[in-house]
Amino acid sequence: DVGVPGFIDVMLKDCYKKEDQDRFLSGLSEFDNEAKTAFGHTFLDLDPARQAEHVKKIHDAAIAAAQSGEVKDRPFI
Repeated sequence: DVGVPGFIDVMLKDCYKKEDQDRFLSGLSEFDNEAKTAFGHTFLDLDPARQAEHVKKIHDAAIAAAQSGEVKDRPFI
């Protein structure tokens, strides 16, 4: 209601290189696709508990990768 998606669009376009914009958008798409694979619905269509579960799963994987020094070929990790 307060225009956050529009603000994010402007920030991406005005502050980031094209390759970084593409990486961010690719990561969002992958994040959504993984939610759909895991739960049968896109992230926004999940109930809040499933959304939290999905975010925690991705977060935990990112922390584990960072701690191990492992570089992931995933746009959002």
